[in-house]
This record gives sequence, C-alpha cells and structure tokens, in this order.
Amino acid sequence: MKENHETNILHGLPPIVNADSRVLVLGSMPGKQSLENSRYYDYPQNRFWKIIFRLAEQEFCADYEVKKRALEKCRIALWDSIDSCERENSSLDSKIKNAVANDIRGFLDRHPSIKYVVTNGRTSEKYLTKYNADVKYTYLPSTSPANASVKDTEEIWLKTLRGFLKE
Repeated sequence: MKENHETNILHGLPPIVNADSRVLVLGSMPGKQSLENSRYYDYPQNRFWKIIFRLAEQEFCADYEVKKRALEKCRIALWDSIDSCERENSSLDSKIKNAVANDIRGFLDRHPSIKYVVTNGRTSEKYLTKYNADVKYTYLPSTSPANASVKDTEEIWLKTLRGFLKE
C-alpha cells in the first residue's frame, strides 16, 4: 500500500486508460485492500467488476489482468477523483480527510477519445465537482457493498454504460 505511516497520507493508483477509451469511470479513493494490492475495486463484494464483465459479455474472472482487458474491450478508463488523502485504517469514504484532487480536466485533455465521465458514488461526485467543476459527468450509484440499499445498481450501470458506448 502506498502509505506514509507518519502522516497517514494515502496516494491513489495510476489511471487505467488506452487510446480507445470512451468512458472514464471515477471512483473516490481506493479502499484499503485495493491500495495494498495496487488493484482497483479489489474488495470481492464490490459490484464494479461484475458489471464490467456483464458489459463485456464475458464470464467473470478474478485475474486482474483479465479484468483490465475487459475494461479495454468495453472502452472504459478507470481513475479516481482523489489523488491523495488522509484516512485512518479504513476503506470508508466517510473517513476521508484533507483530500487532494486529481486533475480530471487535464486528463480529459490528454485523452480526447473520452467523451463521457461517470462518478461511482457520491464521494467521487463531491470531489469531482469541488475541484473540476467544469467537467460534465453522470452520477451513478456506488458499487460498494456499503451501498447495498440501491437494489438496481448493476442494471442502472449497464443501461447507462451501454447507452454511452453505442453512440
């Protein structure tokens, strides 16, 4: 995990993007397990990868390289609204303090094939709009198991992403 133990500052993961990416999915800050393993959405109960494999029309596979290839097949880039923050021994977004944003506008300028931005939950949306107010985006409910109250999360994601990718 990329963590400075003296100040408890966490640093996010680099973006996953390729020349054909059409949609950028923004999380907030990877959870503890994801940071430890340097893998986005590494917590098995998170619904993100299940959604991507359904979108790719592939059988789910836990191998991270296969997951990244599924993203590429779906023309989806992946990053976070937050570059670094403090968060005490937790994965909860509610524990995030002193967040420093990623330069989403600059990222989009460097990757002109990306036409749509999606936020994965309210915390991602909060930091995107706070620090990159000019970026147009679509809010989608968090894929986190902490957001289990939204029953149609997977269907909402699939409908939205399919719509963006067929344009």
